[in-house]
Amino acid sequence: MESESHIIENVTAWQDFVSQFRAAYTPSIICLQGPLGVGKTSFTKAFCQSSGIEEEVSSPTYSIIQEYGKDPIIYHMDLYRLDTIEDLWEIGIEDYLYSSNICIIEWPKLILENYTDLNLCLITIRLLDDGRREAEVSLINHSSETKK
Repeated sequence: MESESHIIENVTAWQDFVSQFRAAYTPSIICLQGPLGVGKTSFTKAFCQSSGIEEEVSSPTYSIIQEYGKDPIIYHMDLYRLDTIEDLWEIGIEDYLYSSNICIIEWPKLILENYTDLNLCLITIRLLDDGRREAEVSLINHSSETKK
């Protein structure tokens, strides 16, 4: 698994990071890890904005899944409140994961543990002591085909 790190200086720098990310990677599944408030939804807002989506993007903490745009649709998921694979099945997770659309998944632990056949991009976001963020981008490729 290859990875690279990026420093995000402030909240407005997410757009620059997303532009660089989209130029380098084309995953349909993006998993976002990191503590509360570190920037997972900020990444998604910038990603949607770079896709031409003008509607407000917010964390789907209670709705679990938000849908934005079309062709492709961007599914923004927050799996924080889900505990088991059965919870994933109840929301129809496989319909989203195996579609030809884009899935951006916050709190992806259950996905990473139970769907080991997926090719995806894992972005781990850390808060640095000086308030900046470090985003480590890793490709998880379970087939011989490269997604980069």
